[in-house]
Amino acid sequence: AVMHAIGASGGSITVKDPIWPFFTKHWKVFDSFKPITFQNCFHYAAGILDYSNPGGQDTSLESIQSWYTTGEWASKKIIKEEIGKNRFYNNVCIAWFRIALFYMTADPSYIKQVEDIYPTNQALWNYIVCLWYRDYIRWYIFDDETVADTSPFGLTGSGSQMLYYPYPC
Repeated sequence: AVMHAIGASGGSITVKDPIWPFFTKHWKVFDSFKPITFQNCFHYAAGILDYSNPGGQDTSLESIQSWYTTGEWASKKIIKEEIGKNRFYNNVCIAWFRIALFYMTADPSYIKQVEDIYPTNQALWNYIVCLWYRDYIRWYIFDDETVADTSPFGLTGSGSQMLYYPYPC
């Protein structure tokens, strides 16, 4: 979905661009997060040298926000010198796309409306952003709109979100 959005941007967004500008303005980006590019995320080379959960496997909104605003989560840190180097599989790199895709592809007037919701209702903001991710995949990636779905609340109710493909896919 993110590669589709990058291609549809007409060159205004590339895989070499940092991902941080495509997050809510209500979060202050931490210095160690700034150099992470879309390419780093695709390659799992975002400087997170951690396979554990919690840590690099946690895809909750709390995790995403913490990595973005503090450069760490669950005592794990982004190691700035490792960005673009060592590849460590982790789900959070892909979870960042759930937020970024909305800010990459939504109409600016709609983004403003959703941003205005954030200060008073972060859960609703999160729900809208997750639905955008799901709908983008339904609209542009799969022919059958029932194939992909996003669970904004997680299967355990923990707030961990996921994209899943009901059988048969």
